[in-house]
Amino acid sequence: MKEPQNELSSFDASVIISDHTLLQKIGDAALLGSHFLFLTPDWYRRTGLLDLIAPRVDPSLQEPIIMFRGKRWIHLAGMQIAPSTLPDLPLVSLSCDKQLYRSHHDTIRLLIVAPHAPGTRQSLQLFFNDSHYADYTVDLDRHGMALWPIQDLPEGMYKARIDGVEMDDCLFEVAEYRLAPLNVELVSQELQGDSLHFELTVTTFQQPYTAQIEVELQERGQRIGSRFKLGCDREGRCQGSVKLDGEGPYALNIYAKDRTATVALKASEKPRRETLTISELGSIQVLSLLPLPRAETARGMYVGKGGQNTAPFQVQKLIGHEVVITPRVPVDALSLVVVDPQHEKITETTYNHIKANEPLHIQTSGPYALVFLGAILDDRCWEGWCAVINPSLLQLECQVPAETRPGTPIKLGLKTNVTDRPIAVQLIVKDQRVVAPTDPQVELAARIKGSLEKWAQQSYTGYVERQVSNVIRPLPPRMQAFSAGTRFLRATASSSSSEERERGVMYSMGMGTQQPAGLVPEAPMMSGALLPSPLELPRVRMQFPEVVFNQLIEVEGTAEVEVKPGEGLGRYTVEAFALDRENFDWQRIEASFEVTQPLAGELTVAPFVLPGDAVLGRLDILSTRGEATAEVQVNGQSVPLWFEDGRRVEPGQSLSWLNTSAILKP
Repeated sequence: MKEPQNELSSFDASVIISDHTLLQKIGDAALLGSHFLFLTPDWYRRTGLLDLIAPRVDPSLQEPIIMFRGKRWIHLAGMQIAPSTLPDLPLVSLSCDKQLYRSHHDTIRLLIVAPHAPGTRQSLQLFFNDSHYADYTVDLDRHGMALWPIQDLPEGMYKARIDGVEMDDCLFEVAEYRLAPLNVELVSQELQGDSLHFELTVTTFQQPYTAQIEVELQERGQRIGSRFKLGCDREGRCQGSVKLDGEGPYALNIYAKDRTATVALKASEKPRRETLTISELGSIQVLSLLPLPRAETARGMYVGKGGQNTAPFQVQKLIGHEVVITPRVPVDALSLVVVDPQHEKITETTYNHIKANEPLHIQTSGPYALVFLGAILDDRCWEGWCAVINPSLLQLECQVPAETRPGTPIKLGLKTNVTDRPIAVQLIVKDQRVVAPTDPQVELAARIKGSLEKWAQQSYTGYVERQVSNVIRPLPPRMQAFSAGTRFLRATASSSSSEERERGVMYSMGMGTQQPAGLVPEAPMMSGALLPSPLELPRVRMQFPEVVFNQLIEVEGTAEVEVKPGEGLGRYTVEAFALDRENFDWQRIEASFEVTQPLAGELTVAPFVLPGDAVLGRLDILSTRGEATAEVQVNGQSVPLWFEDGRRVEPGQSLSWLNTSAILKP
């Protein structure tokens, strides 16, 4: 728990002192916390101005008063206190369906999610190799979503951003490449300090890869450290760890002999993976976008415990729509405030004379909420706070067949628990080997974490000792405007009376922002920010990937979508992101299916050679029905085949081929 506040560093720009003499007389009867004003019972005697106390207070009770600073102006004897700035970042996401696109072949599809701004027009900016390339005007639909296609981009590195929005860039690359027949799935990961422990599943031609692999860590397209080897078990599983101590983002390059694959480590950027303290109530609880040991998870965020303390209030769980706060000591008075930033809602409840260990049950709403406590404990003033992550109430299901044949259409079933209105769903079906650096859930989680960081910077947990009398600020002729946000306040401090000043203020919860009269906010945009260079994926590819479906659809209860996979074998990933704009709620799920057939082969040779050069190729065969024969011809003439261990495959030889490879020699 933090030390008591230093009275010498007590300047607060939101406090206007009109009578310094009276404030000095009041002294420690009026204490100012980060989010509360505390008036002790001695306030009545020292002011002698009972008519300035709020009418709802009965002075005869001589009870302490705790006022939350984030709702309205506070007008008291000798001072006026503006509503404290309650920071918030609008929920905005910009993402692509993969990291690497083929030049003049693929369609890049960028998804914008902005549930607070349905039906608005946004400006999408595209940068090519750090230079401005193009601007696009994008209209969001009634759900606050848009899927924007871009085609025929030249090879290079790209950044996309929404003009005026303070958010991370969406990074992707356009190049020529092929994917190798190697599937690597990130089964699990856990961040312990700066070490990320991971488990992978490696398959090739739909069979577990049981040999040794090499792993290499990549940061911002640069290889860092040295390769290390991992052994795969009979199921193709292996475990390892890497150190993440740079800015990120990171990826894992996997090498299995001459095949390679890339695994993106989503949310591995330093600001996203670093832990943020979101509660010091009884125990320190921290939040990260990467999994933490023994952490609870919701909406792509992970909450874990850091240690215990002796705070007078304790909260156990910070994930759920109900938070239980238990006082460890008797409480004389308590103001408990719940803030739902997305719905712009503040709920304030007051308590008197609470017994120790008497739990308080608080309901929360929205994707996340803030809980503030201002208390009088044995004649001492105390305040604290915590953040609560609310799990999604929206439930999304996707029925996917286990397997299909190449090029054969399949039907995917989508179902939500909302049946009275349509829910917007982005549905993506793509080759599992396709690397996606992020997704809408990760981006929205990053926005929430960024918002909580702003709250944490101005919030405090501990005893309050800062006297209002030490906040020295003369009364200006007119209030200055605070920083810009998505809602505005109007304040005219030069009004002749408190009543006029009260009428001159329009308060909108969650932003605590002020703007001179007559200004109307447009789209909620803030300044952009640059990220480091995007990932530079290895060019060792042997098969071109496919995104076979990427569309926005509406699901009212249930929906069915027909999808046709590609002609190649492999595993396809189904990604579905559903958004309930009315409740600022969303859910993302993944499923997969196999594209397979009993007998298949793939021949890989160099695409270009000079006349007379010797050509070394590779033949991969999968046969699940038993024995088969294989023959490769060049201009009608058979060429010899050799096993990788040097044994020759005789012409017409019948073998049991199961994920077997042969080498073609001239």
